[in-house]
Amino acid sequence: MRRNKIIMVIMLLCLCAAVSGCYDRREVEDMAYVIAIGVDIGVNDGVRLSFQLSGGGGAQAQGGAGQKGAGNPIQAEATNAVYTIDAPSLYTGLNQINTFSSKQLNLEHAKMIIFSEEIAKSGILKKYLKSMVRYREIRKISNVVVVKGNAEEFLKANVVVLTGEVSKVTHMILNLEGQRTGFFPVTKLMDFYIATKSNMEDAIIPLGSMNRYENMQEPGTGEQPAASSGGRYVAGELPRRGGQRREFFGTAVFRGAHMVGELNGDETRVLSMVRGDFKQGFFTMLDPQKEKHSIALDVRLNDKPKITVDVRQDPPVIHVRVTLEGDFLSIQSGINYESSELKPVVEEAFAQNIKDLLDQLIKKCQHEYKADIFRFGTEAVTHFSTIGEWEQYEWLKKFTEAQVTTEVSFIVRRTGTILKSTPVQEAGEKE
Repeated sequence: MRRNKIIMVIMLLCLCAAVSGCYDRREVEDMAYVIAIGVDIGVNDGVRLSFQLSGGGGAQAQGGAGQKGAGNPIQAEATNAVYTIDAPSLYTGLNQINTFSSKQLNLEHAKMIIFSEEIAKSGILKKYLKSMVRYREIRKISNVVVVKGNAEEFLKANVVVLTGEVSKVTHMILNLEGQRTGFFPVTKLMDFYIATKSNMEDAIIPLGSMNRYENMQEPGTGEQPAASSGGRYVAGELPRRGGQRREFFGTAVFRGAHMVGELNGDETRVLSMVRGDFKQGFFTMLDPQKEKHSIALDVRLNDKPKITVDVRQDPPVIHVRVTLEGDFLSIQSGINYESSELKPVVEEAFAQNIKDLLDQLIKKCQHEYKADIFRFGTEAVTHFSTIGEWEQYEWLKKFTEAQVTTEVSFIVRRTGTILKSTPVQEAGEKE
């Protein structure tokens, strides 16, 4: 008995020594936390990797502090938030950077992973995508983005102009603003990886780009354009000045792991309505009775989209029903669309606009991109008893031949703080 007690005490002492050890500890102050990863095609080696670090790249890095550090290597390292290196793989690149960085790079808090458009279209993206999913230090909920042009340049422009930390601002834009505006989707690393391997759907990623501030025309350079929806652009095309040069707008469309096309902001919004991801967005439409004026609406989904797929027919038949609701924000013409007689005029016109855009988008995805980004396959698969039957059906090929019908309804819920619009009359002016 006494011998057993001694053995027990020795075992407990050994266990305590093992669990209390700190031989593999990593102190926080010894880490440099990466908030964004950029992937370009390499020149000196297979891939060009860019890592944006937290603690730099804010207003100081863009302005005075960054300039002061230009001739000071130590100060430059503190303010320059992006390290770039050509390497054979992501992990060798990390090791190489750690040989000259004052702190060890850590990927546990990476908010964004960026692939250049060249990488996305070449098809070699799948090699790097798999390695990122495999590595335990990279979170699978990191946002993924495709950028037009250079990922390194995009990361250098990912700075904070107003206030806040770069990591927080990056997270808010990619997640919250994607939902609040609907102009670009919200895609996580694991969702993207699964979609590239799926036989039920194809993948989408938000589209990013640098804005050169060259799209805004000066006064007197052209005629006043008619009112538009405001979503006909893709990233890099917004007519604007000021703020960060980097912007997110539109969608990159994939077939498998290959990028095959892009959608503008309007098409992205309609796509998210069908996928059930649309939360809210401000829309501008032409006035149905006075085309020189416009009507602004706050639009959201009224119910989940209803999708039916009949696989008994060849080709399959798909029906999509989207139900929307919204509020009046602006009626430029002053016509009393708040009245029960005229409100249906706006509702029918807006519903028809969305339906026309949706029909065009479906045809583009069927015949040009050949990609089911609507997730119709997730409904079609429910009609099969076994995985073998489903795989033999080859849905992604059937989708390109499917007959698709759409139905869109829209109702105005609220009129804002104005109950009745009336036109504004100027002296000598006739409406």
